Amino acid sequence: MKKAKKIIALTALICAAGILLCSCGKGNKFSFNKNGLVDKKTDVTYIDAPDCYSPIAVSEEVYGHLDDYRFYEIIGISPSRFVAEADGTVFYASNISLPDIDELQVSYMDICTETTTLKVNKTVEAGEDIKAIIGGYLSEENIYYPNLTPETMYEIRFADTSLGLYYTLTFIRYASDYGEQGRDFLYNRSANRFVKAPDVLVRYIDELSA
Repeated sequence: MKKAKKIIALTALICAAGILLCSCGKGNKFSFNKNGLVDKKTDVTYIDAPDCYSPIAVSEEVYGHLDDYRFYEIIGISPSRFVAEADGTVFYASNISLPDIDELQVSYMDICTETTTLKVNKTVEAGEDIKAIIGGYLSEENIYYPNLTPETMYEIRFADTSLGLYYTLTFIRYASDYGEQGRDFLYNRSANRFVKAPDVLVRYIDELSA
């Protein structure tokens, strides 16, 4: 009886290992060279996007793999254009241009706080307000990013559903004014851009803080 149980347990272990190996082998095989990440099946070369880009949603099924790395389709978008890792890193095909924030077709904007997870505190769909925030971010003078502890921080995500991507900026509020620009700022670490926050965005933040 004990021998039979051992055989059953061993069979189950072998089956589990087989399933694990099959799942690891799912998807296209990727490689890496001086030009970027290469899908060996489609011959598409991908370049990793700056951190300010992230997928709105990724599929559960693995699209491709390279060693222990797994790559997924961005839902609604062809993998010939974009793929992403589970942690949100986006890769874009080398034959397309990655749009800047003012080239996106923004459907909505999320104001989020981040603790252990990202929480959406407010979604803004007012097109004119979103346009004013982006315009203010681009037109304000870029100043030195200080090593100061923020009083408040929010992640501001601009969603382009046609691309399946977020473009994220960080709203930072200090306890007191920093120079002549006040205490409210927008920061893009990827672009090394730190500017006074547009008044429209500050009003939304004040509403959340009230």
